[in-house]
Amino acid sequence: MDRFYRYVLADDNGTAPCAQNGLLSLATCKPSIRRTAKAGDFIASFAPAPFPRDMLAYAARVAKVVDWPDYVAEHAYPARNDAVYGFSPNGDVLRLRPGYHPTDRHLHQDLSGPVLIFEPSETWYFGENPQALPAHLQWCSIGGKGSGSGRGHRVDDAELDEADSLLTWLKRTYAPGFHGEPRGKKTRGC
Repeated sequence: MDRFYRYVLADDNGTAPCAQNGLLSLATCKPSIRRTAKAGDFIASFAPAPFPRDMLAYAARVAKVVDWPDYVAEHAYPARNDAVYGFSPNGDVLRLRPGYHPTDRHLHQDLSGPVLIFEPSETWYFGENPQALPAHLQWCSIGGKGSGSGRGHRVDDAELDEADSLLTWLKRTYAPGFHGEPRGKKTRGC
């Protein structure tokens, strides 16, 4: 059984998650999820108010978990918007995009967890076009049955491949891939 993570995507500026060049990744923000998620786990994120609670921003299965230096070596900024740090041979951290997450607290938060790379064949990113869940799947959303409505993420053990599950609905309703641009281009981060 895989784990099912869900959270509200407060700011969607194209960095966390980074939907770019056919690949979805989560390298910054959500350090608790990035520290604990494993390959096979599924993450769903929902649009914030004023959108209704059940508006899906993205859903994706984790394909692999990659350490920051390995991620940057392959995807250094500006090739990917979220590869915002570099590493010098002596171990110093370099800010490759100084305006994004400019404080030491941000740097520590971002580097406290690895990078999640999502499986392209099981990625649905809606960005500025969030999609409403059908009634039988509204339990998945933040604020759905038993999930609470406060800040932070939720995690459950889930059989995502059962009939009438979120994954089954996504596969029946949408082609995998990107179905919209990021909601906003704010630079403050998540």
